[in-house]
Amino acid sequence: MTTRTVGAVLLLSTAAAGQEAISVPAATMPSPGVFIPRVVTQLIGYSDPTTGESKVHGVQNASLAAGIAADWSVMLKFETSLNFDDRKSQHDPHLMFKHRFYRKDLGIISTERMAVYGGVEIDDNLDPFLGLVYTKIDGRWGTNLGISWETGEVANDGPPILAGHAGANLWKLQSSVLYRLFPEDYRTTSDHAWYATVETSLPYEENGDWEWTLGPGILYEGRRHAFEANLRLPVQQDINHRAETEWALAIGWRTLF
Repeated sequence: MTTRTVGAVLLLSTAAAGQEAISVPAATMPSPGVFIPRVVTQLIGYSDPTTGESKVHGVQNASLAAGIAADWSVMLKFETSLNFDDRKSQHDPHLMFKHRFYRKDLGIISTERMAVYGGVEIDDNLDPFLGLVYTKIDGRWGTNLGISWETGEVANDGPPILAGHAGANLWKLQSSVLYRLFPEDYRTTSDHAWYATVETSLPYEENGDWEWTLGPGILYEGRRHAFEANLRLPVQQDINHRAETEWALAIGWRTLF
């Protein structure tokens, strides 16, 4: 493989992956034989439903995604609670497969893609989840739109904090918009890029609880490494069976090899 070919592969891989926001899925995936480890720390400020006290719940996510065939990838994710509020048992490993069933490249970077993903959360049972996501990259702009469903679970160490942990199944609408701040034109000679992001999420639980969060973020993406961060705040919520979200901060790092 020539140096020019390697550069083109890295350009296409990192340009597409760079349009994936930290908390919203995208219809992108590693090429066959490529691995993407990712670490994301999430801090969730919430109002304790028992005492009304404001607390912070922390989650450390470590995942490894791998391209296994053309338009197919697999990801294994482990979640660990950080000891901020003595809540340790609300997170379990995930095994997920993703299949990209639609791709229309409009240029060296511009593209439209759709993918379906699904898998199981591994606890005492195998709890399934399923999602559909659409991604469009148009020059400096990137857009992701997704819908997902997952099996509800029950928190066993106190009042539930997160959506989907009050026993009801969870539906989620998510979207993100990314704008490349620098460089204006991404070329084979470009070695990094900066993006401004806006992410929004609307989880609806089948017990009637729902909330809408919205917030800005930043993404730095190099040829093999990326750093990302996002802060989301509740715009509107109607929650009666779990804690009310006050804010959510996500900070992450990923690499490509």
